[in-house]
Amino acid sequence: EKEASPTKFVLLVPKFLGNRPGSFCSGDHGVKISGQSLRGTPIETFEFEHFFLANVPASAIPNLSVEHSFVSNDLRLAPCGSDSLPAPPLKPEERMAALSDEAHRVEKMRDLLRDLGLERQEGERDLHYAQRLHRALA
Repeated sequence: EKEASPTKFVLLVPKFLGNRPGSFCSGDHGVKISGQSLRGTPIETFEFEHFFLANVPASAIPNLSVEHSFVSNDLRLAPCGSDSLPAPPLKPEERMAALSDEAHRVEKMRDLLRDLGLERQEGERDLHYAQRLHRALA
């Protein structure tokens, strides 16, 4: 006797862990599971805490598509939950290229930061100062 072919398959699609130890930092994770059977039967999907489940008709397998979408937050100054990464000091020419070349604008910016209590602390590293400014002004 010939075995009957299955009419549906169960598909498990894991979710990205995101922002958990051992994973990359991400947000706004979504999964799109698409495809259509010969009879036009849609793919049923169900979302759970750690995965998506889909009931896939057998005839939808040839045109089945699973797409993950997410926002990568992996670009950061420090790994999640740790202090800043050490950065090499800038060469004098790199530092000058990043600074304003007009003295009155430099002093105006320094005065503004001083009024806000955000002047640079003595011995403060570039990245630490940038992080402190970002937190205060964001």
